[in-house]
Amino acid sequence: MPSVTQFPINRLQPAYSRLMFVLAENQNTIANAFYYRYVVKCEIREFFPNDGQVDQEEHEITFKIAPNKEKRGVVDLSNVVKDYVTTDIQSHTNNYAIHNTQNIVSNLKTVIRVKLYIGSESTSSALGAVTSNISSYAAYEYLIFNGCQQDKDGLEFNLDKYLLTTGVSTGENNFLTCFDHTVERKVRLTDYGTVAFINGILGNYDGSASITNIGGIFVKFYDASGTIITGDGGASTTLDIENTMNQVVNAQGACLRFAGVAPKNLTDAGYTIPANTDYYEVYAYQENIGGNPANSQTYKYKIVGEDCKGHETIRLAFLNRVGAYDYYNFNKRSTRVTNIDSEMFTKNTGSWQKDTFSYEIYEHKNTTLNVQAVETIECNTEYITELEAEGLEELFTSPRVLMYDDEAKWQPVNITEKSYTKQRNVSDKLIQYIVSVEKSVAKRIQTN
Repeated sequence: MPSVTQFPINRLQPAYSRLMFVLAENQNTIANAFYYRYVVKCEIREFFPNDGQVDQEEHEITFKIAPNKEKRGVVDLSNVVKDYVTTDIQSHTNNYAIHNTQNIVSNLKTVIRVKLYIGSESTSSALGAVTSNISSYAAYEYLIFNGCQQDKDGLEFNLDKYLLTTGVSTGENNFLTCFDHTVERKVRLTDYGTVAFINGILGNYDGSASITNIGGIFVKFYDASGTIITGDGGASTTLDIENTMNQVVNAQGACLRFAGVAPKNLTDAGYTIPANTDYYEVYAYQENIGGNPANSQTYKYKIVGEDCKGHETIRLAFLNRVGAYDYYNFNKRSTRVTNIDSEMFTKNTGSWQKDTFSYEIYEHKNTTLNVQAVETIECNTEYITELEAEGLEELFTSPRVLMYDDEAKWQPVNITEKSYTKQRNVSDKLIQYIVSVEKSVAKRIQTN
């Protein structure tokens, strides 16, 4: 039976990365066999915890690898698994968009479980029947999520950056977001939005155990002076969004969770935002310790109104490179243009099939047959920080972008920009971006 000499160490891995495995067999075994091939059977399980039970769908893929010149079998598992992960678009507990999540929900399709069974096939003679021998025990097992690992970052995914463990360190303990935790997130009271995080227990293949088992999401409200707002009893006004599915998560190893933390998510869930709130802070906390200590970086949400000059606010949600969603409000002047593409034909006018010929002046000669009308919106940021600009790069390159329409609905749009210029404060002084989005669904127009 072949051995595996190289494999990813961390049990949690992004699908869009180099998930490299190297298989080795005794060279004499390969030399004495005909048509030797390494065989890898890959079992993929799509699952999500759902109120104490697990719904799942299983797939099985077997592929064969010819030995290279060093008699090794080299496999990149990402070529297989990336076809089975996607990003959640709605909550599994209610029939609404994932962005409108109330409290905390688990993923649907963002994380899959993958088991690998290793074996080989060959024949003892040139004309003999090929036989296959595959281990009945899984050699390796991983949780794969819909994220990316850049080539410059090496082969091993930096799990510590997104693992919410006790003891918050610089550059670590982050939610799954492209914006730095120091970036102030500007939101209206009518805005929806989520944060996402990995939760559960992971036993890695170097013997370490990665545990990120939070108790919930804590929210603290502050007034304009930066003083925490107190309630009638003198205690600080906070929200404790409980995590109620820890046992299910632990039984499955780990999963990805979405927590609704924008103002409208909170009020839809029955929480009250104090009237004098200027901003609030959001962070994850350790299991069963009621908000202390923090298990994540702290994220600031600044409550703002509509633009003072009456400009329309365009709120976009976009898939980031770590498999979750980020949000951004464009609150300066926006321009809406409907691009129209008409299909014309020419017809004869008049009564050609009657006893006498006549025509009516209202008859069309050059006639519109079909009309395609697509709305494009040019969005403008205010002057922003360099860290905000870095996060916005992922909006320009995101494969999935949605626009909020102020009716609790999200419309799919496409970014039409063909380039992104990275601006820096030192050289560009003030940073501002213009983004053009095109609605992916055309306006419905009847035919003539």
